[in-house]
Amino acid sequence: MSLDEAADVGLPCPGPTAAASAAAAAAASGAAGLAVNLTSLVGCNTTLVISTAGPSPSSSTFSAPINFTWQDLTVVAVSCIVIALIVIGNTLVIVAVMTTRRLRTITNCFVMSLAVADWLVGVFVLPPAVAYQLMGTWELGWVLCDLWVSLDVLLCTASILSLCAISVDRYLAVTQPLNYSRRRRSKRLALAMILAVWVVAAAITCPPILGW
Repeated sequence: MSLDEAADVGLPCPGPTAAASAAAAAAASGAAGLAVNLTSLVGCNTTLVISTAGPSPSSSTFSAPINFTWQDLTVVAVSCIVIALIVIGNTLVIVAVMTTRRLRTITNCFVMSLAVADWLVGVFVLPPAVAYQLMGTWELGWVLCDLWVSLDVLLCTASILSLCAISVDRYLAVTQPLNYSRRRRSKRLALAMILAVWVVAAAITCPPILGW
């Protein structure tokens, strides 16, 4: 399919790299002096001009002006602060539970599971989201896009289910204090609930990946 045909059907543009490859192929087939306007493609605001000098990389020029307003810069600055607070705060929680013996309680096991999920969100989900919001298009390829969306669903679901597990744990502690006080049984129940949280989160994430 040529670039003109792709523009007619409105195919999404994966980024400047893929556009440059397609333009080079068109130049090799004899389409010299072709000016391709890619502004109609989704996610790209790039004008590609192919000169008649030959198929050398220097013969293709890209013009992709990106103007950031002060509102965009403010959103990025606030987002970076929030991401830093999420990562630092959850790191302190994880380190405190792992290094302090007195904090290794049943409830704190659920809290640590929640902290791990939120820490992973702050590291792997939020930074690409900020970049996508700022650029207005995804520039990292479709593989990383699918991975990013999958991690978003997985980690956010695990975070929500961890909160539910904490609620169930507190309910059992209040309604069944004698059974809950049996430490060995409580630890087994806590580990089983944490495992169930991540298994259910993975089960919710898998169908969209497999196309179900």
